[in-house]
Amino acid sequence: MIYVFEGGSVVYDGSTLTEDEKLQAIFTLDNLPEPEQHKGKVPILKVDEEKQEVYYEYVVVPPTEQERLEALESALLDLIFQGGDV
Repeated sequence: MIYVFEGGSVVYDGSTLTEDEKLQAIFTLDNLPEPEQHKGKVPILKVDEEKQEVYYEYVVVPPTEQERLEALESALLDLIFQGGDV
């Protein structure tokens, strides 16, 4: 059982809570929804206390240095082999 508390705290393992702590949860879940995979974004678990549900907000993650270099290399190769006609 997953316990959600006021303020959006989430406890995934109920065995770590006392019975009193479990009673303080504003709602419980059997399982979490699976986050979607979006390239360049990371899912952040959010809680809507009013609707008593959880959801994911997707936040853009800056590319790594390696990803930036690969994109630059790819763009340069396109320019070289396409004669600049992009």
